Amino acid sequence: MSHTAAQSWGDLPVKATAVGIVGDQGASFTVYEKNWICKSCGAENHARRKRCVRCKAAKPQDADSQNLVVTPELSKFLQDGSLEWKEVMDPKSNQLYYYNTKTGASQWERPKELGATPMASGWFGRGTTDPSAVSIASLNARWMQRPARVQVQMGSKVKYNMEGNQEYNIWYGKYIGENWHQGKNNEPAESRCDPEKDAGYTKAKAQGRSGLFCIHFARGFCGKGSNCSYLHRLPELEDEVRIGDMHDIFGRERHRDHREDMDGVGSFDNPCRTLYVAGINKMSYKSPEEIEKSVRKHFEVWGEVEHINVVARISTAFVRYRVRAAAEFAKEAMRNQALEANEVLNVRWARDDPNPVAQEAIR
Repeated sequence: MSHTAAQSWGDLPVKATAVGIVGDQGASFTVYEKNWICKSCGAENHARRKRCVRCKAAKPQDADSQNLVVTPELSKFLQDGSLEWKEVMDPKSNQLYYYNTKTGASQWERPKELGATPMASGWFGRGTTDPSAVSIASLNARWMQRPARVQVQMGSKVKYNMEGNQEYNIWYGKYIGENWHQGKNNEPAESRCDPEKDAGYTKAKAQGRSGLFCIHFARGFCGKGSNCSYLHRLPELEDEVRIGDMHDIFGRERHRDHREDMDGVGSFDNPCRTLYVAGINKMSYKSPEEIEKSVRKHFEVWGEVEHINVVARISTAFVRYRVRAAAEFAKEAMRNQALEANEVLNVRWARDDPNPVAQEAIR
């Protein structure tokens, strides 16, 4: 296989697309393909594009093999096929750790020998320097030692509307009284959740479906604090398993299909961990990399982020979480919020990724 070896993960071209995964489950690597240059007009095209965006000339037949980009870790694996480290799930904590089959050593951080985390790989590969699943569990444990803070005083102008508490209108695809529309003329959110200040213990107990999360806490305007009957902390994998597939973490019934506008509680038949984030003010950022940095800063607060894809051309980003529960919380916490440029974000569920690599990994 002909390919270009990158010096390190950080040296990979920004304009590269995941085209395949090599290796066994629990010890896999992602293969990337660089954008191809049209021989007729010189225009640069995305790897998956079969014809030139400018002159419509066909993609050269040798482009796929000539433009492959792999890391040194993957190059070594392709040469000798040896890999001592494996990913293992701890049944007690439901967290990944890494086990060396040769030495018997184990650790939480992803070893350098495995390289970067495979894109869209679900639980099979946590980041090298960001074991945020472990940090969220420890943060929750620390926050639960104090009473939850009252975010707003009762009777403030902030609207209280518990979506899912009313009857579901099949014709319109939403609940009666559901007035949290998201559009171009939306006003900025009046409040925002800050887990470091707001999270704490409440009257809720995380037992069965009785321990649900407070949607008002997620949106930053719960006026009950420690007297609330719902959880005021960040969700973990155990919460998703405990509550089940038929309801979201806030106790709202999920449906067989997504709504046409991809808003709402989501689908139990087609579960999604990826959020569509629109409304980014791209003119206020110097580069797509700066946008991605800002998106990561604001969205990784709510859970372990697996992958972020910024499409600067249409002022949009796609944020994939490791756990569906984290995506559900982030969707409510970031609706109508801003990044760094006073945006009013439009946050919905993302449609299925057309990339077959991502589709296969999600399964």
